[in-house]
Amino acid sequence: MSTPQPQTDTTEPSELLRWWLESRRWVDRHANKILLTVIVGTVVLVASVVMARSTRAKNEAAWRAFGVSKVADDYRKVAEDHPGTSAEHPARMVAAREYLSQGMQQVTANRKASDENLENAKTQLSKLLDDKSTPKDIREEALLKMAVCLESLSDGDLKSATEAYERLLKEFPTTLNKSWVEEKLKILAKPETAAFYRWFRTTNPSPEDRPKPQDIKPSEAPNIQLDGEGIAPPSSGDAAREMPAEGAVPPVTPSEIPSEKPATETPAAEKPAEAATTPEKTPEAPAVSEKPAEAAVPEAPKP
Repeated sequence: MSTPQPQTDTTEPSELLRWWLESRRWVDRHANKILLTVIVGTVVLVASVVMARSTRAKNEAAWRAFGVSKVADDYRKVAEDHPGTSAEHPARMVAAREYLSQGMQQVTANRKASDENLENAKTQLSKLLDDKSTPKDIREEALLKMAVCLESLSDGDLKSATEAYERLLKEFPTTLNKSWVEEKLKILAKPETAAFYRWFRTTNPSPEDRPKPQDIKPSEAPNIQLDGEGIAPPSSGDAAREMPAEGAVPPVTPSEIPSEKPATETPAAEKPAEAATTPEKTPEAPAVSEKPAEAAVPEAPKP
């Protein structure tokens, strides 16, 4: 019997093996490019992580400053000191809101301060409207506040205010203030509205124009100084005779003179006359006799 001979595999390499060989040859040819790509990707990934952490830290710092702000200038400073953070637009909106509120409150009492606050509000609102990254809700409020601000600063020309209200309806047709804005546009279209703003701008109220209280006149106000300064002494009359001269020693009153006798002793002239005779003495009651001694009892006779 013959021994079987081992068979030799003469088939071609498989598809997977050919792909593997081709891949190795391609990697060998582009090894430098592959290494550079890996390095760049790693750098980009690390930079993204660092920037994300830095952005978070900046946002936290901005919101901390926002939380301790109290007045319009504080919120404006937060927006200016922390640009690009998530707190920038809310801080600028709050600043504009506060400026506008103060300006509207002072419009009939202090025109100069009112115009300054309204201009500050207008500046902050313009920055919000010019920034394309402003959120929609903040942009909607900024458009409304800008229209109110322009109307308050108007000198009779209401064109800019009207355009601002129309712009709000155009960009936000479903705004919650739609009915109010439409009614406002009707009012601004009336000629008497422009006449009113022309007249109102001619007035210039200031704190000095407020009437002073009339219950106490300066000439009738009493001098209530307690140290005597500013009070002139009387120059004539009984009061002048009673007042001692400056530097004079005041007279000694009887109460200040020390008496030689005790204060309780009555003067001799006022003493009652002593009785000429001594009054009879009241007879004394007889002394109580001592208890008599007990009598001796005789003894009984003895038997």
